[in-house]
Amino acid sequence: MFSELIINLFITVAVISFSGQVLRDKPITYKSPLSLRMLIGMGAGILGMLLINYSIEPADNIFIDLRHISIMISALYGGIVSSFICATCISIFRVVLTGINTTSAIAVFMSFLMATFCGIISFTKLSRYKKYILMNIFNVASSSFSIYTLLKKERNLNIVMGNYFVICFLAIVAVYLVTTYTNYTNRTYREMSYFKFMADNLSDLVSTHLPDGTFLYLSSSCENLLGYDPKELVGTTPYRLFHPSDLPEIEKFHNTVITSRIPVLITYRIQKRDNNYVWFETTTRNVLNKDGSIKELVCVSRDISERKTTEQMLLEANDKLSKLSYIDGLTEIANRRYFDEFLTTHWNEAINNTYTISLLILDIDYFKKYNDAYGHLQGDECLKKVAKTLKEVTINTNYLAARYGGEEFALVLPKVSQKEALAIGERLRQKVESLGIPHKDSLIKPFLTISIGISSALPINSTAPDKLIHESDLALYKSKSSGRNKVMVFEEEINKY
Repeated sequence: MFSELIINLFITVAVISFSGQVLRDKPITYKSPLSLRMLIGMGAGILGMLLINYSIEPADNIFIDLRHISIMISALYGGIVSSFICATCISIFRVVLTGINTTSAIAVFMSFLMATFCGIISFTKLSRYKKYILMNIFNVASSSFSIYTLLKKERNLNIVMGNYFVICFLAIVAVYLVTTYTNYTNRTYREMSYFKFMADNLSDLVSTHLPDGTFLYLSSSCENLLGYDPKELVGTTPYRLFHPSDLPEIEKFHNTVITSRIPVLITYRIQKRDNNYVWFETTTRNVLNKDGSIKELVCVSRDISERKTTEQMLLEANDKLSKLSYIDGLTEIANRRYFDEFLTTHWNEAINNTYTISLLILDIDYFKKYNDAYGHLQGDECLKKVAKTLKEVTINTNYLAARYGGEEFALVLPKVSQKEALAIGERLRQKVESLGIPHKDSLIKPFLTISIGISSALPINSTAPDKLIHESDLALYKSKSSGRNKVMVFEEEINKY
């Protein structure tokens, strides 16, 4: 007697587990499509028929089994439609099995009574656990009342009822555990399937890694972005694909990700199957175990090669524009704007680091007469040649050659003493003279010459470079007023101001 009920229990658990696997792609509720709810009802009905087939028969035409479990399950997952289909299947089987009689009529009535109650409970807003408890209480109570009514005159009533209650309790616990586990695993499977579907249909590459970086999973976009089948990279390390120049930065990034609790972003180059490199932008975050240790890393990567190319073009364009804004269009050396910025910057540095700055301002002698005699186009060529000579002095130095205005030029000499500046000025004067540019209207020589004024200073706090410029101008004026083609130094020695 007890063994048949045990078989009922095993059949119930087996059918529920099998049904969970068959329907794991479909979330099942009383709001599911009608066709699915009807299928659930028929499946539960078949379960009920199997349970009747392996039931105990303590008296003629009286069957005791766990069919009420199948009605409860159909209502819990499919609502009243499923529970009525299940009850109908069980009732038809019961009548076919024993014919129309009092016991079969009671069995049919009890089946539809359970189906109605369980169906109504399924529509309430109670939690699934509370619905499960209420349905089982009603069904066990109803079944027990039926068994007592039919067997109250039988001697084995107490044994039958005792076995029935034990098996019902075991069935309630077992079915609850199995359905809960099946629901959890099926929901997890559906979520993973959904996430995998999304990952495989993203243009971005989704990947998971062990804490050391080893690939665990790559989405199918890996083939489009890198040319590799995802299976080829699983179990390998991405470090072999990174550009050697990016490895130090990637290692720092890796260490940051391991300790960070927020997503971290990095851009780098990675090698494709065809050995070409593409730029990737990757957002990474870690997934923790319960003990706080790193379980794995989740990365979302995208190809930003086009963006990088555009950025580089913009940088080059901006750099070019920046240079144009600081370069004199005619002579291609620094303009007055950059001269002012350069001098101010080094003046402040000189204050902080205590060093001397020297400034040369030079002027082409009788340049107006040169323009009148040779024309402005030739005058422009003359300015270019002088600027080129001035620029040659700055090669491999931190000096700055600039067009100060008109035919005036300037040479800023950081960390250069007055004596050194005088030597540089004299070499520059000689170089320009040695160019041998004809100047027939010059009152000095038949060649182009320049006059130079020099001033040096050791800057201190709360001062500006304006006085240095003023003193160089005074020295230049002295050079021009004393005959031109000369290098003159401001009369005071290195001035502290």
